[in-house]
Amino acid sequence: MTTEIRRAEATDLATLKQLSITTFADTYGAYNTAEDLEDYYQETYNDARLTTELSSATTGYYLVYQDGQLAGYTKLNIDESQSEAKGPAYLEVERIYVLPAFKRLGIGRDLIEFAETRARELGKTRVWLGVWDQNDAAQKFYGRMAFRKTGEHVFKLGTDEQRDFMLEKKL
Repeated sequence: MTTEIRRAEATDLATLKQLSITTFADTYGAYNTAEDLEDYYQETYNDARLTTELSSATTGYYLVYQDGQLAGYTKLNIDESQSEAKGPAYLEVERIYVLPAFKRLGIGRDLIEFAETRARELGKTRVWLGVWDQNDAAQKFYGRMAFRKTGEHVFKLGTDEQRDFMLEKKL
């Protein structure tokens, strides 16, 4: 199997938007109301916001392909684009999502390793992310990738305030 990761560009807007909604719904749809999900999609995946983020020097969306087929994506943030003010030593993995047909093929690991490589290229010494406190499978995965819990923060999905564990890894 061949895995390719490439930076998303403005021309990928529609693909990125659909991929984001599809993977988020697959991961969290059963745990949230349709109204909260729709509010989140409208706020987070609207064209204006995605266009701004796609052109940002401090945010990067990266699409991952498995044997030429779109399989998922990650969103990486540095500096002021981080969702928490962690400082200049950190790179944030804000999102990492894989389509259902491509789960358990090592793509998540590939995306984390890619994030770590990008962090080193940018002179960062730590990688951090947030993971929903109810997502045991993701927590176990990040634990295997040597991430450790360093705190918690609130993740607002529509009207619902949820708790994320903040995990980090020193490079």
